Amino acid sequence: MNLTKLVSYLKELKLLDKPILVGGGAMEYYELRKSGHDYDVIISKRDKVRLVKEGYKLNLFGGKTEKDIDATINLKKGKDNIDLIITLNQNGYNYFKKNSKIIKSNPSLLVISLGQLLFTKKIAEKYSNQKKHSRDVKLILNKIEKLKS
Repeated sequence: MNLTKLVSYLKELKLLDKPILVGGGAMEYYELRKSGHDYDVIISKRDKVRLVKEGYKLNLFGGKTEKDIDATINLKKGKDNIDLIITLNQNGYNYFKKNSKIIKSNPSLLVISLGQLLFTKKIAEKYSNQKKHSRDVKLILNKIEKLKS
C-alpha cells in the first residue's frame, strides 16, 4: 500500500478531522525506511465516536476502557491493514496534532513531527522486545542530527 491508496481508504470513512500518519508510514515519509505491513494513523475522538456508532469495533488491547490502555480501530482492506489509533501512549489526537504538519502530496493527511515520532518509538522500544524500535530510534536520531548541522 502507498500513501495515495491510504488516503483513498481514509476518504471512504468520511473523517471529520485530518488523520495523523505515525509509525512506519511516518518513517517512510521522513525517508528513514520503508513502511511495514500496515499503516498507522491517529484519528480524533469525534471521528472515533462516529465510527464506533457506525459499527466499527474498538480494540482495547485487553483493557476494560480506553483509559486502561491504548485503543485502536483495526481495518482490513483486501491485503492492506490500517490501524486507526485513538490513543498512543495514552496521548490522543490533539497532543500529536499541535506539532504535526500537512503532507504536501496528500493535503488531507498530517504527519507526526520527528520529535514526537522519536517519543513514540522510545516508548515502543521500552515496552516491546522488537528490535525494529531500537533501529528506528537510531534512524530518527541520525536524521535529527543531520537536520541540525
